[in-house]
Amino acid sequence: MSKFSPLVVRAQISGPLLLLLQAACGSPPPAFNEEMNPLSRVYYSGDATAEYNSDLNQGDDHTAADRGEEGPGLPAVAAASWSFQATTVAPGSLALDVTNGQIRQRFQMENNVVATRLDFNQVNRPVVTEAFRQGSEQEFKTESFAQSASASGLLDVLVVIDTSGSMKEEQSNLSTKLMPLLSYVKDADWKIGVVTTDPNAGCLRGLIRKGDRNAEQLFANAVNAGIQGSGNERGILQAVNGLKGECNQNGSWLRTNSTVAVLIVSDEDNCSAGQDCGNVPWARADYLVNYMNSIRKVGVNARTYGLVWHPTVTQSACNTAFHKASIYADAIFRTGGSWGSICESDYSNTLQAISYDLSVILKTQFALQYEPYASSLKVYVNNQLQKSGYRLTGNVLEFTSAPAEGSSIRVEYEFTNEPPKNEFFLANQVDGSTLQVYLDGAPTSAFTYDAGARSIRFNDAPMVYEIKAVYRKEGELKSDFQIGNNANPSSVRVSVDGKATTGFSYSSSTGLVRMTKAPADSAAVSISFDQTLTPKLSYPIYAATDVRNEVRVYDAKTTRAIPVRIENDQVVFQSRDYRALREILVVYPAAGSDALKVDLGRAVLEDSIVVKGEKSGACAPALFTVNGSEVDLKSCKFQANEGILIDFSYAAAHNHIFDLGSLDMDLSQYSWKVAVNGVETKDYSITDNQLIFPDLPMHSKVDVSLFKVTH
Repeated sequence: MSKFSPLVVRAQISGPLLLLLQAACGSPPPAFNEEMNPLSRVYYSGDATAEYNSDLNQGDDHTAADRGEEGPGLPAVAAASWSFQATTVAPGSLALDVTNGQIRQRFQMENNVVATRLDFNQVNRPVVTEAFRQGSEQEFKTESFAQSASASGLLDVLVVIDTSGSMKEEQSNLSTKLMPLLSYVKDADWKIGVVTTDPNAGCLRGLIRKGDRNAEQLFANAVNAGIQGSGNERGILQAVNGLKGECNQNGSWLRTNSTVAVLIVSDEDNCSAGQDCGNVPWARADYLVNYMNSIRKVGVNARTYGLVWHPTVTQSACNTAFHKASIYADAIFRTGGSWGSICESDYSNTLQAISYDLSVILKTQFALQYEPYASSLKVYVNNQLQKSGYRLTGNVLEFTSAPAEGSSIRVEYEFTNEPPKNEFFLANQVDGSTLQVYLDGAPTSAFTYDAGARSIRFNDAPMVYEIKAVYRKEGELKSDFQIGNNANPSSVRVSVDGKATTGFSYSSSTGLVRMTKAPADSAAVSISFDQTLTPKLSYPIYAATDVRNEVRVYDAKTTRAIPVRIENDQVVFQSRDYRALREILVVYPAAGSDALKVDLGRAVLEDSIVVKGEKSGACAPALFTVNGSEVDLKSCKFQANEGILIDFSYAAAHNHIFDLGSLDMDLSQYSWKVAVNGVETKDYSITDNQLIFPDLPMHSKVDVSLFKVTH
């Protein structure tokens, strides 16, 4: 009997537990090879193990592929699938005493104190960025610009890529098109961020910058985001999340005075069909348009573009898309952007048109550091005062026609916002340990944070253009971790990111480990302890049916008889006789038809039997025969009076009923496909979420799939 193995349980604070169990006391491994869908794993303890795709219950089955329907060029995809093994196989071992005609079994009672480890991940709070423009006294300002041959200046582009099940070809199409997207703006100081339409995938997948040596590969990696994302695409929400950059350690990646573009790439609309998010702010284009207008001048230096199924395009002209993008089209129209068809075989022309539109912005628009008094504004091109041909929107100067290549532009103006300040108030209560402050992009520590006022204070008003605060909100971190109330308090050990800590307490009444200080964002918290389980009182025996009333059980060390009862194939102890790791000897008559024919009392797997004499060694499998549960050893030529050891595997359980778990949907809208050993069958029924067969051959493998019915 081997020593018990540790029981390992891995958990995430904000999600279901994934139980990874290693059996105690040398228990056999499960007698099946699972073929698990990567979306979800559900482990059942017992005689069968099922695979279940939990995405079925998420309400996101809005594309044909997500629903398991056949679409143009798409095979039917299972909405849910399970895999079962009908027979559970277990190992057995016994010794044959030929002289006395007895079978002897030895085993240890299992240890009910199990070493356990629970692994948790601390939550990861969003990073919040707040930017403030410093005030100034009324001043006179001169700014100069040089017009280049191609578009220059700062350009920040956010690509929002759909990752639902139907987007593989579209992602591949876009992933090789970085150069067309940059064709007219390659000389600009550009950045491209990529985010998916699935909020569960987090924020930016990648940030590609001008000057990256492998920019094309970085772009391809970010855009090829996979097709395991939610079928309820939330492109409007994710566009705003991507612009905010709340998941970035240093806050928003957008640069002051950059031109901002959002490119949405999807074969459906926002919220899939445009109506599947309910009454939430991001269900409409306003959510994106209003946010863009809060950081730039919409239509001037902030626009939305799209590779979508535009409402003006017929189905016949875009037959690989699933829903017309009315909401995305609204955002594109209201911000002055342009679009191309998601169904195009090559996106180059559309991307070049977008690039040209951005180049016009960069060539005609110049962002001033401050917002001028309109009456004070003077604009010079090549030192010639311009009386017309431009307009001022906020702090953006826009020419009707781009100044010629090589032109020098000089802008003179007066401005004032408000007197410079030394205190800036934040919108949230801040975790001070995470607060970072930047003055015109440079980090500084010359400030104090007033938690009561929620403000950043400087001794003297900093004479800079922008003050930026990057932080995580106070609270929300977990300090309590549930491990259950059966832990031995003195055995509890806690480590954070691999380092042991004593800053915790454990309450057996609540089952909580409480940390003195909440671990940092995303910290790995490991809690180990000894837990006491219910003692195991039943153990298998291999006595034939007609000798089970002659089974005798002893303490192997003291030879004291232990009273037991026999239930089916199990010897059952009374709880008072349980001792952890107690050595047990079970003795009963050999029930074969003669001394060298042994009835194992089980349906034995023939190729699993190993027979060995204590003196003469192993008997070759060709020399013994198996008939049902009886093994004939006459041809093995064992010596007189030597003990014979027999190891084998047997069918510990055989099932024809399998639990499909919770199926929270209208099953009349779905069809079933059931196969036994790879052959489809109709010889089954489904009642109360249980799959029932009249009978199954031993060791059958059962595969079950559920498909959405197409109409």
